Amino acid sequence: MSPEQLEGQAADARSDQFSFCVALYEGLYGQRPFSAATPQALCQAIREAPPAPVVGSRVPFRIRRALLRGLAAAPEARHPSLEALLSALSHKPRWERWRWAGACAGVAAVVGVASGFWLRETTRCTGTERGRVGIWDEGRRAKLEATFRAWGGQRAEQIWGLTSRRLDAYAAALVEMERDSCEATHVRAEQSERMLDLRSACLMRRWGALHAAVELMFRADPAVLERAPESAHALPDLLPCADRGALASVVPPPESPEVRQRREVLQARLAEATAYHEAGQQEQALALGRHVLEGAREVGYRPDEAAAQLLLGYVEEARGNFVGSEAAFRESQRAALAGRDDDMLVRALTGLVNAELHGKARYPEAEQAAQLAAAALERMDVALTPGTAGEFRMTRGQLHHRKGEHEAALADFRATLALWEAAFGAEHPRLVGPLSNMGLVLNGEGRYAEALAHHEHTLRVLERAYGAEHPRCVNALNNIATSLRLQGRVEEAVARYAQALALSERIQGGEHPSTLMVRVNLGDALQRQGKLHEALAQYERVLPGLRRLHGDAHPRVTAVLTSMGNAHADLGQLALAGRTYAEALALQQRFLGPEHPDLALTYNNLGSVKLDEKEYAEARRLLLVAQALWEKALGAEHPKVASVVQNLARVDLEEGRLPAALMGFQRALEMRRKALGREHPKVVVSLTLLGEATRRYQGSKAALVPLEEAVALAEKVELPPVDRGKAQFALARALWESGGDRQRALALAREAERQFDRERHAAEPMHRELEAWLAQRSTGPLP
Repeated sequence: MSPEQLEGQAADARSDQFSFCVALYEGLYGQRPFSAATPQALCQAIREAPPAPVVGSRVPFRIRRALLRGLAAAPEARHPSLEALLSALSHKPRWERWRWAGACAGVAAVVGVASGFWLRETTRCTGTERGRVGIWDEGRRAKLEATFRAWGGQRAEQIWGLTSRRLDAYAAALVEMERDSCEATHVRAEQSERMLDLRSACLMRRWGALHAAVELMFRADPAVLERAPESAHALPDLLPCADRGALASVVPPPESPEVRQRREVLQARLAEATAYHEAGQQEQALALGRHVLEGAREVGYRPDEAAAQLLLGYVEEARGNFVGSEAAFRESQRAALAGRDDDMLVRALTGLVNAELHGKARYPEAEQAAQLAAAALERMDVALTPGTAGEFRMTRGQLHHRKGEHEAALADFRATLALWEAAFGAEHPRLVGPLSNMGLVLNGEGRYAEALAHHEHTLRVLERAYGAEHPRCVNALNNIATSLRLQGRVEEAVARYAQALALSERIQGGEHPSTLMVRVNLGDALQRQGKLHEALAQYERVLPGLRRLHGDAHPRVTAVLTSMGNAHADLGQLALAGRTYAEALALQQRFLGPEHPDLALTYNNLGSVKLDEKEYAEARRLLLVAQALWEKALGAEHPKVASVVQNLARVDLEEGRLPAALMGFQRALEMRRKALGREHPKVVVSLTLLGEATRRYQGSKAALVPLEEAVALAEKVELPPVDRGKAQFALARALWESGGDRQRALALAREAERQFDRERHAAEPMHRELEAWLAQRSTGPLP
């Protein structure tokens, strides 16, 4: 029974497909794919991981791959239809000796089909289990378990369980693919001896990677053991070793025994350097990687040089040296071209896109590298290189996102997610990349509830793969908190930020970049609550550390400056706010250029300050620049555009252009309701401003409708005290002036005063205006 049926959900054709694959799996392997004592435990087992390879099985690799897709926990990750599944199972070369038995009715038909598969017996390809010896055999497994137990870290048992399951599955899959490749030559006669050698060499490099990862864990460095599950999941994919066309196209290595022996040593050292990199030991990886590169140059085999440069690019990227990573990826690209290694070429170009994007933010150069990678990918079998293809599409999606091309970004992220779910399963930690990136784009589009669902899914995947005490869980918690904050659920957001901050400080330290950025986001949430001095304290604590890490011209530095400017503006410190925004804008123009949509927020903020300083002409100029940048990137109905439309309406209001102001406030309200929903904190602000404009243009009685709605909504959503007080004071004035309930008007004004008192600096000069209004109306009998 499928997991959705076990959970009481409706079944469909994809549920039938799951049940079919369970029966077929049992017929082929002699055991069920999942087992548990209770339905609840069975459902959990299905969702945790796909069934591990069966030791000794001789089912071809492509059949297993088709079955695993049909057994995916998520219905959308299965085959599109039962017909598609049958096509994947029966699509075979003319040489393959598989046959379907005659079909019967009902359940017997499924079992009959399963038992109808047969493969000619052979002893030629037995013994592939010997590949485990000295790498991941019972003795080394027991030794590594003893290493974890001797470490005795707080999570030693959990980490060992997560790591060992992944290493067991990886080794079993290696054995299975080696057997399949051997039988492809010696039993099924579908590939040549040379292709067998090429595939064996590819698989041998995977055995080498497994050996190096285990050897590093034997050293019992606590930092390495903490990241062991991540290192285990980072072992290189096996599917490229089945890509015969790609393997055959690479320039063959020199055949001399001396060169062969030297290359074997270099490949072992490269595997060791890679293991250091995946374990977070970048300095050791850098030193060893440079040694391998030097040797590869001496040998003169360009694909080996490309592999060494690629690793160095990843290492420099992890060290934050994007200049170094860019240089390494460019060298890897050139070597891969010379060696006719398309997989390496696409990976190097993908790395180059990332370096251009996150280093100097040079979008034209990043776009050029992405176009070259896409062209090279056209020559590749994406089904056999899902890791490389997905990594490229995800990186290109990040480029689209940074350029403000949100729909193109979502398309790339969705393609990556579908590709990786089909290739690796619905719970593989690789899915974290596309899931979290989709969440970020959806946040940018104002689709906060959808974004929150993606970030919560991300956290579940990470916790299952690595445990809850993992650095990547910090980012997931941070993203969950941000989605909550953007929805207006600020108290929940502060709690989540605090959880992320405590975790990051505990496992990474107080000066780690992730810790610093969680502090920035916590400050933003405190600012939303009106706790402006607490927010500024967070920003001032973070900024020096970010400047030490990144220098001045970096997005993280300008993000903190923007948040500081917001706090100063809310405190009424307009000159200081203006200087802070101007500094951020100058830095952004240096590394983003003048037309990037990220500049729009800074222009909008500067325009708002100029408005408060009554420099209306300059305010309008700045705001129109912001509007043009956002509309070009996001469209005219985006909620970010609503912010600048609202500010332009404020300029119209202050300049006495009341009809234009009223139209602007109405448009901003409609845009926000459409994008954010009717019950959102920003809707309260828009209703209040619309009510104030209506009072001045059409009279107090006409203003009652939007202001009553604003005050009622302010009681339902989390709102900074100042914004709640503004809505209450606006309604109090409209009630008084329209001859309405003046007792209620005074009560509303006094409640507004209490709200302003909660953050008095942020409420000036509104607080002084309210005090004067109350002083004039609170003495003597009411008329």
